[in-house]
Amino acid sequence: MTDMGWLQRRKEKKKKAPDYKFFYWFAKGVLWLPLRLFFRTKVYGCRKIGKRKVIVVMNHKSAMDPLLMSHFISPSMSFIAKEDLAKNKFVELVLRHLNVIFVRRGEADMGALDQSFDVLESGRPLALFPEGTRNRQNDGTVRRFKTGTAFFALGAHAPIIPVAVEKCAKAGVKNRMIIGPEFDLSEFYDDEKQPSRDALKKATEKIYRRVTELNDIFAECKDDASVKKALSELEKNRPERERRLDELREKQTLEVLEAAMRELGEKKD
Repeated sequence: MTDMGWLQRRKEKKKKAPDYKFFYWFAKGVLWLPLRLFFRTKVYGCRKIGKRKVIVVMNHKSAMDPLLMSHFISPSMSFIAKEDLAKNKFVELVLRHLNVIFVRRGEADMGALDQSFDVLESGRPLALFPEGTRNRQNDGTVRRFKTGTAFFALGAHAPIIPVAVEKCAKAGVKNRMIIGPEFDLSEFYDDEKQPSRDALKKATEKIYRRVTELNDIFAECKDDASVKKALSELEKNRPERERRLDELREKQTLEVLEAAMRELGEKKD
């Protein structure tokens, strides 16, 4: 993602990130009634996360996700969005004043990285969608996460709050959102050097599992009481749930290998 000395250099060059609170809260006030009326969402978990260094991560179902997250979670947060949205100068101006950070996809955008770390080091929440793009399948699954979230969390020693939304947000369709318990990646911290590939991979897997366990609740629980019970038993049930996931991963890996071997055999024939 970056050269190995970049993270250390940026730690020595801290910069306070701009915070356009007035515009953020003005927009939130304008959208409050439409969101409440047309995008009714039942939220479980603590909505007030506090103004501090923390990363909020959520699965990505639709373009409405940033609006839902900023509407139901306080205080104001900074979001990362693709640079394509900044082609229109007016749209770019509005989004920048809503604390949006634009990033060039497919390359190491150092400016966006700096801005994101500035937000965290200024003691403000950063919101990310680790799937990278919207999961248009809307089949109840969470796609594999990219390592960017782990990079920010490890570099800034920022705790993480996982969030899961059940459906693609559509007007008139009831939805559910779960804000899970906060956790950190302290077992992967290393102040002496930039995070290794192995640390990023393992940290990303931990983030993925914490969001996935929330997402799985939607399939298992259909009423308030069962959702609240599942949330209260997250810690107790996690070892068994992760064991099942490991078994599933091994099975999927074997299936992929067997399919590759069959294909190779067919080509030889």
